[in-house]
Amino acid sequence: MSKTTLTIKELLVKEFKIVGPQTTVAQARKITHFNKRVLLISMADRLLGIVSSCQLNQKQLSAETELKSIMLTNFVIVDESHLHQDITEFFPDILNQSLVVYNKDQKIHGVITPDLLMYDLIINVKHRNSQINTILDSVVEAICIINHEDRVIAWNKRAEKLYGIKADKITGEKIDKYFSNLLITKVIKQRKEIRSSYHQPCPGTHVLLSALPVKYNEQIIGAISAERDITEIVELNQELTKANSQVRKLEKEINDISKHYNPFAVIKGHHKDILSLLDLAYKVAPTDADILIQGESGTGKELLARSIHQASPRAKEAFIIVSCDAIPPENFMQELFGPSEIKENTSDQQIKSGLLIQAQNGTVFFNEIGAMPPDVQAKLVQVLEGGTHFPHVTANPLRANIRVIASTQHNPEELLRQKIIREDLFYRLSVVTLKPPPLRERREDIPELAYFYLEEFCQLYQKKITRIEPTVTAALLAYSWPGNITELKNVIQRMVILTESEVIDEKVLPTTIKQINKSSTQKVSLATAVQQAERNLIVDTLKQTNGNRSKAAKLLKIPRSTLYYKMHQLGLL
Repeated sequence: MSKTTLTIKELLVKEFKIVGPQTTVAQARKITHFNKRVLLISMADRLLGIVSSCQLNQKQLSAETELKSIMLTNFVIVDESHLHQDITEFFPDILNQSLVVYNKDQKIHGVITPDLLMYDLIINVKHRNSQINTILDSVVEAICIINHEDRVIAWNKRAEKLYGIKADKITGEKIDKYFSNLLITKVIKQRKEIRSSYHQPCPGTHVLLSALPVKYNEQIIGAISAERDITEIVELNQELTKANSQVRKLEKEINDISKHYNPFAVIKGHHKDILSLLDLAYKVAPTDADILIQGESGTGKELLARSIHQASPRAKEAFIIVSCDAIPPENFMQELFGPSEIKENTSDQQIKSGLLIQAQNGTVFFNEIGAMPPDVQAKLVQVLEGGTHFPHVTANPLRANIRVIASTQHNPEELLRQKIIREDLFYRLSVVTLKPPPLRERREDIPELAYFYLEEFCQLYQKKITRIEPTVTAALLAYSWPGNITELKNVIQRMVILTESEVIDEKVLPTTIKQINKSSTQKVSLATAVQQAERNLIVDTLKQTNGNRSKAAKLLKIPRSTLYYKMHQLGLL
């Protein structure tokens, strides 16, 4: 917490009147009636003394008393260059004498008298306290401030709600009277700050805590802590862990016996952008429209293309993947259209070995279409427009009954502008464009994806890991995921391999995620994560009970009315 200072300028009294030494108390009282707080006694442009409005109210003064008899003559003169200095730099002298500030024209700019100074300081302290209290009660974190004796000097309304302790009860008391597991006191003793650390200050309460020492002139005079309540998300994670295995098994059984198999079920998440993407993909899948998928590396472009193929009438036919950036340009024609010449031992199967022939009646997925050579692009356009193509080794055209899905991680318009991709091919492929969002834009889906891959790799490596620690979940939510879902899957696989207990904790987190989580000051909305976790748990439980809400409410151990309220709130009704 930075030091807050009061400057001379803030306390300078400008409501003054310059009068002569013969001015009487009666005349002065008429002047102060017009809110002049200070009277300056001057003769021949020379300051003789100072009288504050407080002195004029003394009852023993007669109306005829001249001001020169009661004026204060002990004062110090400074110029206006000192206006922005801390008022405490002039203590203790200013407590015994007045301070007069002159401007550059050698005219009096203002004055501070000891009695008015004390009054203004008290008012300023009250104002600052009011401002601080308003700030404390406006934030979503529970705030606690202690002094150097570990006594509570501030306790906001959020802290009252979180711990059930009223401010008037805990203020002035030592913090360890109410809490035994303390981090805020360590900040004072160890002289270092804590940022977004998982903490359980008392049984049944889980928080993310930040604590900093309060310093004045490099001396630690206390500490302040800010705690964000994550109890609900921790408890929901625990409930998710318990239900996860049973729900996954049930889901697999349902998929195995269901006649209405959903190919898009492998794409996990409930973020609005994912739902919109799947809705569009679901609509275009039954058609033969060519599709362009544009998204960052690791966002699941191939998985989306395969799901579209599985949801199309071509599902029983081949799904051929052509990795354009992995094929040498000189071999591209042969890969797609077969060998360019017939040798003596060339078989009919080799003649028809081009990928387009293999994909007959199915789907071809061109991954990174921008890496395809221009001459191959030109021939592909002929195939898409005419529906036929000529293999190199025969003059007889072959019918090309294929559907094309292409992908790129680059901006398609930029590829078009740089002539990396042909204009006619671009417009042919972009009949429908799908854009899978990067993981950092759908952070609410991270807990669901993490538990999905946890289950997958636990089965693969025959491990029994029941849950992920809240600190690990918080770190996963805070990380930016440049490698998107692919990176998340690899991280979960690594943590499953390294974990030897039933709980994944911070020890197995990759160093990069730990460092970013430690230094990050902008945190993911925990309220959003809680809402998504609630939604996932309710949806999975309803699947388990075949939509029976009464049974679902019993499994969730909540009243049926609460379940209906939550479903309405989460848009499930």
